[in-house]
Amino acid sequence: MRTPEQVIFANMCMICDDMGNVLVQDRVDPKWSGITFPGGHVESGE
Repeated sequence: MRTPEQVIFANMCMICDDMGNVLVQDRVDPKWSGITFPGGHVESGE
């Protein structure tokens, strides 16, 4: 029998326009800096 494990659902999207521009998020937090795609996670009850 398998042991249940906690799962956290997340998403990430890539948005671009007809000119080839891609929407990115510029993170300024020194603990997690850099460029990333917009995303998020599923809140409890969603």
